[in-house]
Amino acid sequence: MEPITATRAICFSPFVLREAFNRTSGTGHSSPNRFSLRLAVAFCPGPALHKEEPVPAPAVKQIAHVCIFAHDLDATEAFYRNVFGLQKAFTFMRGETCIGYYLDLGGRTFFEVFHKDEAKFSETDQINHICLEVENLDDTIAHIRQQGVEITDKKVGSDGTWQAWTKDPNGVKLEIFEYTAQSKQFTGGICQVNW
Repeated sequence: MEPITATRAICFSPFVLREAFNRTSGTGHSSPNRFSLRLAVAFCPGPALHKEEPVPAPAVKQIAHVCIFAHDLDATEAFYRNVFGLQKAFTFMRGETCIGYYLDLGGRTFFEVFHKDEAKFSETDQINHICLEVENLDDTIAHIRQQGVEITDKKVGSDGTWQAWTKDPNGVKLEIFEYTAQSKQFTGGICQVNW
């Protein structure tokens, strides 16, 4: 069998390195081979000596889409079209059957909607609601109520932003936002909650 040298062994493990030193020195005690062994430790290239450069965190541009499970695809599309003016961007088909679609929120952000009969909402879900920003909350509330959809009166939240709440046909909670000059989203600082 080919003798194992210290230079070959260092690239594998400390145990193999020790064994290689013993076999090359013949005793395991101090000998001239120990100097060669130290050189091997210092200069042998290998994975243990390789240091990877840190990868910078990706620059997230925005939320691309939020996925909603719908009991009724047609009713869900009609709701978001009539209440919020969202248009369908494209449709998912499985053969001849429509199984979902994208709704365009503008600014390269979308709702992704798929049919799922058994979908249900719970207050303990990890994602609790979707918030949509509007220019004028009073006008939005009036329009939503004209569509026969229930929505709360507006109020100023603890973050300094006007808000109102409604639901889509699948029970998905929708918060409607109108920012103010006092909105903590832009001023920063501490937001003391009152709930």
